[in-house]
Amino acid sequence: MPPQKRLVEIYFNQKELPSQAEPFYNFYEQANWSSPRGTPYRNWKLLAGDWIFDYQQALKLRKRQRENALL
Repeated sequence: MPPQKRLVEIYFNQKELPSQAEPFYNFYEQANWSSPRGTPYRNWKLLAGDWIFDYQQALKLRKRQRENALL
């Protein structure tokens, strides 16, 4: 069952990443909250945790690339 958008916003606020609530929700809403194989996701918070981890890793990578470009 898909989460309510407000619950997603609250979750991302608690994780101090409110800017990522909308892109996360829209991405999975467009995918009908199902995997590429069509299996419905059961736990949206696991998806959100992965989303946050990937976002933070991308930020770290960009930071390292900027620092290396200055060398």
